[in-house]
Parts: sequence; structure tokens; C-alpha cells
Amino acid sequence: MQLPFNALSLFSVGKLFSTFLPESYGSHPTCPISTLPPSYNLTVGKVARTFGLSNPSLYPECEQLDSYPIILAFHGRGASWQHMAKLTNLHDPTYCAITIYPQGLPGYGLSDGNTCDNDARRKPSWAGAPYATCYDLDHPDQPRDDFGFFHALLDYIKDRPELKGDLERVYVTGKSNGAHFTNYLACDPDASKRIAAIAPVAGPYYQAKDRWTPGRCRPSKPIAVINFQGTEDRSVEYEGSEEWINCPANSSVGDGEERRCVGKIPGIWYWFLGWGERNKCQNEVIERDGGMTEGQRIVIQSFEQCAGGKEVRHYKVVGGKHVWPARCCNLDNLKRDGSGKCEIAPVDATDEIVRFFLRFKVAADEETLLGNERGDL
Repeated sequence: MQLPFNALSLFSVGKLFSTFLPESYGSHPTCPISTLPPSYNLTVGKVARTFGLSNPSLYPECEQLDSYPIILAFHGRGASWQHMAKLTNLHDPTYCAITIYPQGLPGYGLSDGNTCDNDARRKPSWAGAPYATCYDLDHPDQPRDDFGFFHALLDYIKDRPELKGDLERVYVTGKSNGAHFTNYLACDPDASKRIAAIAPVAGPYYQAKDRWTPGRCRPSKPIAVINFQGTEDRSVEYEGSEEWINCPANSSVGDGEERRCVGKIPGIWYWFLGWGERNKCQNEVIERDGGMTEGQRIVIQSFEQCAGGKEVRHYKVVGGKHVWPARCCNLDNLKRDGSGKCEIAPVDATDEIVRFFLRFKVAADEETLLGNERGDL
């Protein structure tokens, strides 16, 4: 798959300039947002797909490096690749990574009669969720192929040696529905061959329950996992959710009867233990304190003796909501009480994720896990 693309000429040369939200909200600083990378298109099947892509070889801090890690970051339902870039800032020159922000296709909710005809309810989403379409709305004869999109993006980097992408250092992260798809990729025997580590944040894992099971979770090899989940998340219940709730437009928010509609999902502890089993981790769960702020506390739980030298690490954000945790004000954590303050976390998820990612490579994984039949996670 070739595009008329010359990486060195199409990217703006020089260091990215930073843009900001307001300088602060109350006493809390605002997270910096580096200038967004350019947007590109490629075709998967007959469907045009869009993505943002950063080129670290153009950053003075990174230009002398021989190769760059590759990070794919999937947005949540109803969001965009630009929103994910602003939220996470994974393309910051500090990380010297090729960052790819894919754009999802429109999806729908059960409340609209299982059709794709209501434009008001069409929201970008990723495969495997109960509200994702099975086809592109502009090409109903073509199956939705988000897995094909993932492979096409990595092939796009592979076919352009001037980008200096290191295919032994491929990492995937996402928030909410994007976190679900991150996990979904890692569960796939083919996609998992190309992934060294994943970082799902505030994610539901819909394939865990029979009604929504697209297939078993069967990674081809051990994969390192780092995860952040808030105990006060009202979009994705920390303890799991029993049923898909049919509510108007699938988008009500709040507490009690107005909780956001979610599908059947497992409790996070159950999901975490599943990855420990899949990665054949030998030790018991290690638990340590991850810090505290006003209203939030982090408990870090991990398996650290896993096949292929991998680790499975969970950040339990006690008091955390459906957000990308940060020590500054980002697009997620502004309080809704009119105070102008943000719900600051003890850690920055982006920094923690990148540090975790860079410890792992794909090629170090010799052991196949295809015989693992635990398919309910």
C-alpha cells in the first residue's frame, strides 16, 4: 500500500511549538499540548482511513537517533484523533517516538434500533464494542476492518525507511473504547505478533461477555500490560457491568438512573488476573503505594515475573473517574462543579506509559501462548 508521501518534506521542519489551554484552572497548571502532527489518509479495502502521524526525526532533540519507537493511540467513542493527541500529548518531542493517532469510523447504539441511519447518533468508534458498526457507512458492502487498519499503519511505517520506525518497539494505547480496542488487538493471534506492550486507560473489555464475544483472547506471545482505571468511573464500572442499558441516544451522563450506557464488561481485577495468567506470570501480585492527591490515591498492583520478561501492571486510581490521569489540567479532568478546578492525579499517565513501554521489545518474545484456552477475558 503506497501513498505519495515524502516524510521529510511533508512535515514541518523544526521543533514543535507548544500550544496551551488557559494557563491554569484555579491553582492547577494546564497540561502543555504540542502542535498537532499532520493528518494523512490511506485506503483499507475500499474505505478511506485517516490518521495523524508525528515524525521525531524533525525534532532537534531526536534527529541523531538511529531509530524511533512507534506508539499507536486510539481515541474513545465519539472523539477524534486530534482530541486524543491533545489529551495525551504522546507526540511531545521529549519522547522521540513516532506517534500514530488513528481515526475511528462511525458507530451506533442499540437505542436507535440497530440501524446506522440516524446521523445524530453516529459516533466514531472501534471494532468489538456493541455500538461499533460492522461496516463503513459510506461503503456498506465493505466489512469494517479496524484490524486491517492497524496492520496497514505499521506497514506504512515499514515501507518508509526515512521515518526510521523500529518495528521491534511497537506499542499500543487508548482511552475508553480505544482502550477496549487496544486490548482487542493484543488478544488477536496475528496483531499481537507485532505488539511489545499495551496501555489501555479507562477501558471496557466487551469481548469478555458471551453476547459480545468476537473471539477468544489468544495472544500469540507474552505482551507487557500497563493499565489505569478509576474506581469512581461512571462510564466503565470498576467492578464490571452486567447488561447493556437501552437509553436515549446512548449518551446520558450522571449518577443513578442517568448513568452512561455501557455494555457487559468484566471487573478490572478479573481482567488484570487474566493477563497475569495469559502471560504465565509466576509471582503473586505485588502491591505498592503510587501516591496521593486531594481526592485521589493510586494503588499499583503488578505481576513482575512473567514469560518473556514481561510485566502486567495495574494503576488503581481510587477516587478517579473516566479520565486520562494527569498531574495537570487536561481535556478530561476539569471538575463539573463550576469551581474551575481539576481533578489532579498523583501521576501522569502519559509519562508512566512511555517509560513502561520503552522497557520492552517484540523480538524478546519467544514463547507462543496460542495453546491458552482462557477465552473469557
